[in-house]
Amino acid sequence: MFNTTRQIGLTANSNAPAEFTPSTPMSIGCSHATQQPCQFCARSIAWRWLNFDDISINDLYDLLGLRQDIFIVEQCVPYRDVDGRDRASRHLFATLDGEIIAYLRALPRDLFETGFCSFGRVVVHPKFRRLGLGRELVRRVLSQFDEAHKDTPIKISSQLYLKEFYASFGFEAKGEPYIEDRIPHIAMIRRGIEAGI
Repeated sequence: MFNTTRQIGLTANSNAPAEFTPSTPMSIGCSHATQQPCQFCARSIAWRWLNFDDISINDLYDLLGLRQDIFIVEQCVPYRDVDGRDRASRHLFATLDGEIIAYLRALPRDLFETGFCSFGRVVVHPKFRRLGLGRELVRRVLSQFDEAHKDTPIKISSQLYLKEFYASFGFEAKGEPYIEDRIPHIAMIRRGIEAGI
C-alpha cells in the first residue's frame, strides 16, 4: 500500500521534474555559485514511509526533536506536539547522510475528522529549506492517499500563510481563518480522486 525506501539524487542547477519514477533522480536547484559542487548536490536523499512501531528509537528521538525545534521553539508556540495521533499514523522521512531533513505524518481516515484523511507536522530542517522538499513531501503523501484512499477527501488545518501553497495541490479553503496554537490557520479540503479533483 505504501512505498518503502527509495534513493533520490540531488543535482545542481535544475528544477524538480513533475513526475518521479524509481529510476528518476530528484533534481533540487542549488543556489551556490561556486566552482565546487554544493555539498548537498552530490549526495542522495532517502525517502521512507514507516509505521510508528517501525521507527527506531534514535529516529523517533530525532524526529520529535526536529518537530519541537520548529513548531515549538522557532514558532514560539508552547503546545503539546505529542498528541496521541502518532501511533496510528504513517510517517514519511527524508534523510540525508542519516540526518532527518524533512518529515510529515499521514493520518488515516477518521483520525483527524470523521470522513477525512489528513496529514500534518510537515517540517523541513532549516538548513534544507527552499530546495523543494516541502513540495515533495506533499506530493508524496497525496500520491499515497490517491492510491490507498482514492474516494476519501483530505482535510488539513493549514497555517494561513501556506494557503496558496496547498491550493497549488488542489486544496480549497473552507470557512474563515481561525487561531490555533496562537497562529492563524484555515481549514482546507481536497476531494478524493474518484470524486474529481
